[in-house]
Amino acid sequence: TPSRSRSATRTPKPSSGWGSQLRVWAAVSSKPLSVEVSSVAVSTTTGMVAFTANVNSDAGVNGSVVVNQRNFDITRFPTSFDDFLGGRAFRGGGQELRLEAMPGNQFQRYSATFREPYLFDSRFGLTSSLYYFDRNFLEYDESRFGTRQTIDYRLDNPYWRVNTSVRVEGVDITIPTQALAYTPRSISEDAGQSFL
Repeated sequence: TPSRSRSATRTPKPSSGWGSQLRVWAAVSSKPLSVEVSSVAVSTTTGMVAFTANVNSDAGVNGSVVVNQRNFDITRFPTSFDDFLGGRAFRGGGQELRLEAMPGNQFQRYSATFREPYLFDSRFGLTSSLYYFDRNFLEYDESRFGTRQTIDYRLDNPYWRVNTSVRVEGVDITIPTQALAYTPRSISEDAGQSFL
């Protein structure tokens, strides 16, 4: 007896990291419990590059460059230059990589964040970030550099997670010579380098 063919299209949730549509074809015959299913996952754009420029009365002039890849693969090294052109290098593992650079004349920030949502194919996730921050105030200059490590666990409900974080940070506060006369004592006492 002839079989019937059915098809359906499903869009996975954004948290899956695919950003794609899953097309499923099923051939159903007249025999009981005889179903043949084949599927094709069609990947779509998961990367983003953004440029901005700002003028602020408090933070001065700055710009920013953000590169974000939501389907990153830290182990997929390129084997040729065509892998870069074709978008196959470091892509396809469901991880996330975000690079941000914000240079400026009074305020600047640089950071790199990597996230593995399913660490070792488990419910645990890992988010690791490095950052550098520098801000010039009227009374003092503040610089911060450090790292933050976060472990989370996905509960039975996919919308709920618990997490814990550890941050290691170095802080450097310097007071310009021309600001020594009016810098508050509470700030001048904390001037120098500290480790948190």
